Amino acid sequence: MSRVALICCGNPSRGDDALGHLVFDRLGNASGEFDAFCDYQLQIEHVFDMHERECVIFVDAAVDIAGPFEMREIFPERDTSHSTHALSPEALLAVYEKVMKMIAPQAYLLSVKGESFGLGEPLSANAQKNLDAAWVFLQDFMGLKSDLGKAAIPG
Repeated sequence: MSRVALICCGNPSRGDDALGHLVFDRLGNASGEFDAFCDYQLQIEHVFDMHERECVIFVDAAVDIAGPFEMREIFPERDTSHSTHALSPEALLAVYEKVMKMIAPQAYLLSVKGESFGLGEPLSANAQKNLDAAWVFLQDFMGLKSDLGKAAIPG
């Protein structure tokens, strides 16, 4: 088991909501010490994907960010999503602490800006640009190596 887990979320059938899945797909071409998981939404079962990790990075599409992407540290916080089928990353961290009876791992949320989320829509051109920028950042943040051409970090 790797020290780092990436949990990518989104619905590939809803245009830019596929951004998390697309990051997950790129991770398949990257080498580094991480385990990656992909799902439509966060659920309480993901606490097991986080267990015994030093760091968890959640990746998802967002509309309410200023730049092409945003990376921020997040902390356990119980919110109204804890009683639904889908959880926020912060609520999942709180569930982790409750279920595992231990402090949640350090966690970050990488939000990639999307603009079009309609059923059956393709990825928008702006979301593709944002994905590319977020991918370069993520590779640098994690020290990944990739065979995806220009997006790869040299060395």
